[in-house]
Amino acid sequence: MLHPSHLLRTAAQLLSRSGAFRCPCRNVSVKTGGWKTKKVPQRYLGQPSPFTHPHLIKHGEVTPGLTQTEFELRRQRLASLIEAHSVRLSGPSRASDSSHIVIVLSHPTRYMTNDIPYPFHQNQDFLYLTGVLEPDSALVMFGSGRPDHAALFVPRRDPARELWDGPRSGRDGAAALTGLERVHCIEELGTVLKSLKGKPDISSNVSSMCGGALVNSNKAIIHPLLTVKHGGGSIMNWGCMSAFTLGSRFPTCTLAARRFCPHHVGHYLGMDVHDTPELSRSQPLQPGMAITIEPGLYFSEEDESCPERFRGLGVRIEDDVVIREEGGPLILSEHTPKTAADVERACAQRE
Repeated sequence: MLHPSHLLRTAAQLLSRSGAFRCPCRNVSVKTGGWKTKKVPQRYLGQPSPFTHPHLIKHGEVTPGLTQTEFELRRQRLASLIEAHSVRLSGPSRASDSSHIVIVLSHPTRYMTNDIPYPFHQNQDFLYLTGVLEPDSALVMFGSGRPDHAALFVPRRDPARELWDGPRSGRDGAAALTGLERVHCIEELGTVLKSLKGKPDISSNVSSMCGGALVNSNKAIIHPLLTVKHGGGSIMNWGCMSAFTLGSRFPTCTLAARRFCPHHVGHYLGMDVHDTPELSRSQPLQPGMAITIEPGLYFSEEDESCPERFRGLGVRIEDDVVIREEGGPLILSEHTPKTAADVERACAQRE
């Protein structure tokens, strides 16, 4: 297996070999067919594997259809974005000396009552970068200038727990399945993080950034009901999103729209239905993005200003759209009826 730190260094050699290709958006070259993979243990893991589910997963794949190579490229792409952002913030010379640590946690196991867990749904960021479906795991990416080293942390094998909860991959299973060289038990996460960047260093960095900012007796009170003395200070968490003058008014049409369409007209669509909710929906669309367009009308049963026949009804006709580099957007729901006539015709056919 190629170690992440050697990936870029060997790109030129790989390009000259038969079957190699260059991924233009990631600046990484790889050999088709995945890494030189380790033999997956001939036992059940914490998720389907080529040994237990050969009809679903081929040798060298982590999840159906997605190889170790694909997940490595995703991690390298993230490392490139972090490196580029660091260069923009501090310049090339300082960025190359900066140490980065990226920690991506899986979702934990949650219980509805004693010994009865809720159905597990993996954290999509963790799944996107690793392909690992087990709970209580972690991915750590680190490096100077470019965090292109990766370490995976998974639950330790425990026969007593596996008797009731099902099999775990363990270190050997996770390493063989993902192709990652650095695989540890999750209990070692704290020790490894301290070795990468010690606690005193972290504390000193925080102190240097925040020192002297809060030095008065109101520093711990968010909304102090006190008289602020001359020269004193207070924490104020106000949101400043836009300007609103004394003469400003909300347009009547805007108020009406918000009344009957109380949600946004769309959202990002991906591994989750409401994908990447932390990203602003005001940013320019880019090729590869998938979005929904779903304005709707919702009429409350208690809204006497609405015609009685509409009360308690809701209507939403949704399009799912992929933004493409060329050829315009790809409308995945192109054949869904949208006009009033088409919708009525579809309803009549069901009857």
